[in-house]
Amino acid sequence: VNLAEVDRVVEELTAFLAWARENPKRSGPWEAAILTFYRGQEAELRVRLQALFHQRGNFQNFTDGERSHVTLCTVDRFQGHEADLVLLSFVKTRTVGFLNSPNRLNVALTRARYQIVLIGHHAFFAADRCRSPLLRALARSAHYTREITWSAQ
Repeated sequence: VNLAEVDRVVEELTAFLAWARENPKRSGPWEAAILTFYRGQEAELRVRLQALFHQRGNFQNFTDGERSHVTLCTVDRFQGHEADLVLLSFVKTRTVGFLNSPNRLNVALTRARYQIVLIGHHAFFAADRCRSPLLRALARSAHYTREITWSAQ
């Protein structure tokens, strides 16, 4: 569990929901997916989403009226699905774990129709001490247009 990332995901989602209220989609609701590689992070995100949406009985699907639909999943469970916006929480700050799996990373990075927001410890992933060449390449990519920062404690 990485509480700093949970906070950032909720902050980004709240901004998206405000935007979605002002910009209705022509066909159906806007779809957002919150993805993570770890079940512990998913559980913490679920608690926060249940409070945000006032939908205590929901575990995976949350709605903000008819304007937006939010799905919470692990990366593995979301395979084969897509969403307009994907918020991806990496969780890890000191080790790679199974984030180095090319298949998992491929699924995670290819689920967004319009935008993906990567939420992770950028400095760690970009550093030479990160053992994953895939994550290093991603963190060092020119596609990082800006960094959303938080401090690891």
